[in-house]
Amino acid sequence: MSLEFLSHLAEMGATNIHPAGRQATERLIAALDLQAGNRVLEIGCGTAETMVRILHQHAVSVEGLDILPEMLRAARLRLSLTGCAGRSKLYQAQIGAPLPVAAAAYDRVYTESALGFQDASVACALLAEIYRVLKPGGLYVANEAVWKRGTPEETVQAVNAACLRDFGLRAAAECAWSVDDWLRLMREAGFRVLSADTLETQAQNPALPNGAAGSLGLWLSNALTLGYKVRARFVPRLMRQRARYRRLVAQPRAEGRFMEARLFVVQKE
Repeated sequence: MSLEFLSHLAEMGATNIHPAGRQATERLIAALDLQAGNRVLEIGCGTAETMVRILHQHAVSVEGLDILPEMLRAARLRLSLTGCAGRSKLYQAQIGAPLPVAAAAYDRVYTESALGFQDASVACALLAEIYRVLKPGGLYVANEAVWKRGTPEETVQAVNAACLRDFGLRAAAECAWSVDDWLRLMREAGFRVLSADTLETQAQNPALPNGAAGSLGLWLSNALTLGYKVRARFVPRLMRQRARYRRLVAQPRAEGRFMEARLFVVQKE
């Protein structure tokens, strides 16, 4: 895999880089069932937009891990600008390595499209690490794109090959893992499955209340995202990259027909 596309997204200050976008994030935050004083970990925190949203909605602390220094730089700026630095920490992680945090340290762990595109062995190892760092009774919530049931293995290989060629990343798991396979892997890691709803089904429900929508911190976070977008229109290198990826995204692509967005909620027993 190449991380060039993710590096580009970091320089663009991109947010909600996952299936179903902002609404999926709101569903994920609700599913975390956060309690005052909880210690929370995001794996693959990106530019920290979700971290900021949680910190402005709940009296918790949130720590973020990412593999890219570019993402962590953008995350650090967002957390500082929005007044969240005091209740947050950031760490750099390495693909395939143990998470650089202590065992049984977190009440909640979550990911947003940070698990499914990994190599199969890395994904399984990451599930074991998530189980390790959660406290007993803690929740892991994941918003992931997974292959629909019955998707042929050759289709998975073809779609992933096209996405690797264009973006350096797989569309979803390297194997034809459907929701049933992911649930099996989560159970094998030791988790008790609470739910695995499709985000498409949930999206038909009324929107969740967002009490912090008008907060200054979230306004500043949105302003920062806009600032990144404006900057990208004046930096020639970013302009070229942006135009290239927009062309690639606009091309007819097959992956949408074979994938679905799922919100997994599991618990460490």
